[in-house]
Amino acid sequence: ISHYQKAKLEKQITQTYIYSSICLDNMDLVDQYMEIIVKQTIIIKQCSFISLQFNKFTSIGISILAGALTDNDTLETLNLGNNYISDSGVYFLATILAVNNHTLKTLVLQKNRITDRGAKYLARMLETNQTL
Repeated sequence: ISHYQKAKLEKQITQTYIYSSICLDNMDLVDQYMEIIVKQTIIIKQCSFISLQFNKFTSIGISILAGALTDNDTLETLNLGNNYISDSGVYFLATILAVNNHTLKTLVLQKNRITDRGAKYLARMLETNQTL
């Protein structure tokens, strides 16, 4: 990704108020942007709502995002619909959310590349996660 694209994304996120919502839908974002998104929206801005629909995130980007959820105490809604997330991406999310979630209440994953295997990961996670 270019320096200009990074700067544009960071500027858009930095204009968001702390503890608020951010919508980064339909921006052709790819996995290489996820570190910026995590740093700015989850760590610095501590957003309660993040929407990343209609982008191009795969399991690689989701693994970065899942790592940031281990210490999450503000994000309540995460919309990841209409991306390219596969079962391995769901595995990363489910593994973290099974033991480290007391805040995230809504996780949207519709229209990704999730099969029955990914659904099983989510089902197992929901056995221990009492918040989602």
